[in-house]
Amino acid sequence: MVIEPDPTRRDVTERILAQGRFAVAPVVSAAGALALCPLLRPAVIVCPPADVSRLAEALSESDALVVTHPTGPDSELVAQIRLAIRERRFRRG
Repeated sequence: MVIEPDPTRRDVTERILAQGRFAVAPVVSAAGALALCPLLRPAVIVCPPADVSRLAEALSESDALVVTHPTGPDSELVAQIRLAIRERRFRRG
């Protein structure tokens, strides 16, 4: 799931993730994401830094990983998500 209010940036992020073979559900806001999470059960939520704590708190019982938009090039996003997934697998043993 990608949370991004800017439609151009949302489209670019969705395209990058789709090229990395991720299924993407684009949403405009954290509230919209939280409304869809019970239905979609996303593995990863990419969001602006300002939404991280709200999402982490609301999804504390969920397996969803919350990842911020990269501060560098958008192309780093796929690597950032894969790293977060690997780290979670490592922690679970």
